[in-house]
Amino acid sequence: MGLLPIVGVNLNTLKLSEIALRQKSNDIDIDNKHSREVVQQLVEDMFETLYASHPVSGVALAALQVGVLLRVVVVDYTEEREDDDKKILRDHYSYALINPQFTYKSEETVKGRESCLSYPTLSGEVERSLTVRLHTYDQDFIKRDIEATGWLARIFQHELDHLDGILYADRIGDLNRLNPIDFPYIRRARATAESLYGKKSKKQK
Repeated sequence: MGLLPIVGVNLNTLKLSEIALRQKSNDIDIDNKHSREVVQQLVEDMFETLYASHPVSGVALAALQVGVLLRVVVVDYTEEREDDDKKILRDHYSYALINPQFTYKSEETVKGRESCLSYPTLSGEVERSLTVRLHTYDQDFIKRDIEATGWLARIFQHELDHLDGILYADRIGDLNRLNPIDFPYIRRARATAESLYGKKSKKQK
């Protein structure tokens, strides 16, 4: 296994239609033994890359984001909720999705804030279907039908958009509506750079 480099963009390159993240991924020939072996290794590498995404703490990754144009997604998401006694419960979801496709999206929608490992310093409000169902193969190439609601449904929609070359920023429309995320590690890196090279002066208008 090994870490894979994540394809990254910034606010400026998001405006381009030529970026790799806007390509469409291809279906996997699940009847081909070699393809299956390659994809199983890819899934393991993608999970390892996802787990290493700290401190950004990603919850899902599409193969397109590591430069592979195949319809593969990995998800590792923990959701916290309170029970009737106000005790915190944690529901953990881990999926490998191979050739996933939606079979249902609810007409009821909800807005939520999203970010992306390919441009993790930005976030924005996106409207998504509240509930979805999808048909997929898992890592062992067994057919699965999955239903999800809330944040897990949002994660699936975000990642399957990636497979079609769609970014969540595209669904917002106006890139000026994206908000910067000031992670502590970004502040530390900026402070280190300023101590080494001095503070970058603003250009005169």
